[in-house]
Amino acid sequence: MIDPLSLLIDAGKITLDLLGKSQVRKDARRKDVAEYLAEIAKTIQDAANVFKKGEVPHGSCETMRLLALALPNTIGDFVGKNEALDLQDKLLRAHNIETFMYDLSKKDKKGRAETIAKMEQASGLFNAAAITLRASR
Repeated sequence: MIDPLSLLIDAGKITLDLLGKSQVRKDARRKDVAEYLAEIAKTIQDAANVFKKGEVPHGSCETMRLLALALPNTIGDFVGKNEALDLQDKLLRAHNIETFMYDLSKKDKKGRAETIAKMEQASGLFNAAAITLRASR
């Protein structure tokens, strides 16, 4: 079984890479796609912040699931339909972000810190993709 956090990181890397290949140059469209990617980043980062407090980020799984389901229709024209479906698959397989800490003991500070760091890395990749897209011409 593939680690869901690795899927999130992989999806972020792929998204960042695909944006450089996109042929869509309409400013309004780039802004909309950037906003969508920033929302994915925010959802992941918000969950990581709640985990840092030792709490469970209720609602994050559903937000990620809905963002993933919408992905092909939301950015498929921008990154390519097949690529959008691949990203959707990765996000759906990793959308249970509320459960990332369930298997870790509260005493496992190292494991918890590593999980949060991976979530923040994934969030950072999606955020970087959004920033890059906003700044590109």
